[in-house]
Order: sequence, then C-alpha cells, then structure tokens
Amino acid sequence: MRIRYLAWLFPILFCCCNRTSSPVTPDPNFNFEYTAVYDSVIAMPANSTFIFIFNINVTNGDINNNRLGCTITGLPGNVTVIPASQVVGLIMGGIFTFTTGDIALGIDTLRFSINSPTTGTVIHKLILKIIPPTDYSPKLAGTYDSAFDLCSSDIYKHRTIVSTVTDTPYALNIANINNFGSTFVVRAVVSNVVRIPLQTVSGRQIWGSGTYQLDYRTGNTLFEMAIDDTVVSGIDTQRCTTHIQHL
Repeated sequence: MRIRYLAWLFPILFCCCNRTSSPVTPDPNFNFEYTAVYDSVIAMPANSTFIFIFNINVTNGDINNNRLGCTITGLPGNVTVIPASQVVGLIMGGIFTFTTGDIALGIDTLRFSINSPTTGTVIHKLILKIIPPTDYSPKLAGTYDSAFDLCSSDIYKHRTIVSTVTDTPYALNIANINNFGSTFVVRAVVSNVVRIPLQTVSGRQIWGSGTYQLDYRTGNTLFEMAIDDTVVSGIDTQRCTTHIQHL
C-alpha cells in the first residue's frame, strides 16, 4: 500500500521540483512622476501665429515606458492649433502652433491635457489673450534724409519727416512725400503694411500702400518704407514708388 502511494507521489514531486518559475517584471509605471513646465498665458493678436513650447521634467521613473499624450482643447472660433495631439517621450517636451484669424479682443481659458499610464489625465489651464497688434507707428517716426521716388529717370534724394499722430495709434503723418514740400503732409495708417487712404492734400488727390522693414544699412536699428502711391492733380495722374530711408 505504501509503495502505491509513493508511485503516485513521485511524479508530483518531480513536476514541482523541476518547474521553471517565470520572472515577474515590476510595473515600470509604478514610481513614475513628472512635472510640466510652460508659460500658462498665450498673448497674441488676431491674424497671427504663436509658438507654444512646453517641457517635461521627470522626477522619478522612466518616461520611455510612460509616454505622455498631450492635447489642447477648448479653442474659440477662428483659432486653430497644430498638431491636434502629440506624444512626448525621451525628447521631454513639445511644441504646439496657434494660429488666429479675425477674432475679437478678449480672454479664453483652454485645456492643456496630459495623459500618462500612471497618473491618468491631468488637465492644466491655459489663458489665451487676444491683444491688439503691435503699434509700429512710433518705431517708424523720424527724419529720413535719403528719401527718393521713382517718378522720373532722375533720382533726387530729399528729406521726409514722419511723425506719430497725437491720441491716434497706428497712424502717421508723412511730410514731403515725393518731394512735394514740407507742407504736403499725408496721413497714413500702419498695420502689417503702410496704407495711405484716399485723401486730398494741397489740391492733389493721393492714395497708396507699401511695406516697411528694418534697414540693413543702419545695422537693422532703423526702419525704411517703400510705398506705391498714385497722385492726381487735375487731369494729370502720376504713379510712383516712394522710398523713405535714412541712408
């Protein structure tokens, strides 16, 4: 009888003693911790682009085993963000690009969501401020000693005085445009371009538009302008490209 029990017990002992145990892999997410670093206020004007940069500081664990899914939602109309979502790993950060169309001034609260296998989804608040565009009129004001136009084959350099308009942002007075004299003062409006609305000055009708940029001849410390304008005096129409520059 004892031999019979030993016969049954022997295979069980043999099986148990020779079984290879599979190693248990620790959960790589167990101790993962991080903090997100970013500027929570996004200030931008309408019809512009803003680069939002954020960084991830890992304080414990391995981000390669805990990649973070990031999204920004709650955008108002006429505001888009690219990409729609992104995954952050060993680079430890990312970039979202905001683009605005025509949108009124104001403040909106956005949701910056970060998801990880350990912490789940954490929602951070972003403040989107739509602000007025930069007023470049004070930067364009000054005395331009080397202004000239291309109304004829001869180029005569002359002085043009550009000044801001009191209590009127984004506006300039341009005196002696096209060398018409210091009393010939034209009102211009500054946005991303310089625009001369239709107006009558000293019996002449004038209008036009052009561009402005930093002048490399001044070491990019001062600005220059190039304006395509049309001047009508009686039955005579003159079209010019006016260069307003310092050197």
